[in-house]
Amino acid sequence: MTIEAQVEPSDDERLTVEWYKNGRPLVLGSRINTRFDFGLISLEIMDLITEDSGFYTCRAVNNHGEAITTCALKVKGSANYKDLFNYKVNDIKLGVDDKAYD
Repeated sequence: MTIEAQVEPSDDERLTVEWYKNGRPLVLGSRINTRFDFGLISLEIMDLITEDSGFYTCRAVNNHGEAITTCALKVKGSANYKDLFNYKVNDIKLGVDDKAYD
């Protein structure tokens, strides 16, 4: 499961955007990314886990001041993708005209 939060700032080349989780700077990585595309600033969290729960804050700053918005995210569970592919494959031997299935 993925969550995406978007902010639509006014056109300003001096704009800086910072993201926080629980009041601390957000650490970006392979699952957590930010984007600035088509005039939207996005925070994307992929493959949500319960540890992603918390308060996420976006702080946008330019020469005119700052704007801050915060939202709460609560992840109640996470998908166990390992179980989806955790099965044993058995080898079978087939003759030239044998079927592998019924």
